[in-house]
Amino acid sequence: MVERMIALSSEEFQDLLRPCFQEDEIKLILVGAFLGFAAGICQLVFVFGGSVF
Repeated sequence: MVERMIALSSEEFQDLLRPCFQEDEIKLILVGAFLGFAAGICQLVFVFGGSVF
């Protein structure tokens, strides 16, 4: 199986994995957005010494 997966081109490998993540894609996007927002707030508070509100 490893040999067959190594033999796949980049596009074939992507086509193999895409359906696995497609179901949860919106969840991944929302979690990424939340983590980015939280990191921005932390940067504002800890780096720039600003107030959140």
